[in-house]
Amino acid sequence: MFTMVAKHLRLNLITSAMETKQTAVEWLIGKMAHIIPLSFNNLIEEAKEMEKEQIIDAAHHGVDFENSPYKDAEEYYNETYKS
Repeated sequence: MFTMVAKHLRLNLITSAMETKQTAVEWLIGKMAHIIPLSFNNLIEEAKEMEKEQIIDAAHHGVDFENSPYKDAEEYYNETYKS
């Protein structure tokens, strides 16, 4: 599983250097926004932070930043998933 995530990250670096993407958690929130009670906001933020850390951790292990447009995994996440 971890290897698949790392390969996916490498592909993202090659194909979309500056294109903002949506994470799976953000996609799910968008689809369920009309039925998620406001009381779940803390859980949603926790899930988004957990997903961010997973993406950054996978990038640390699977991306050669010397040959990418990003200086590190945090910058990769911010440029790819932050709007």
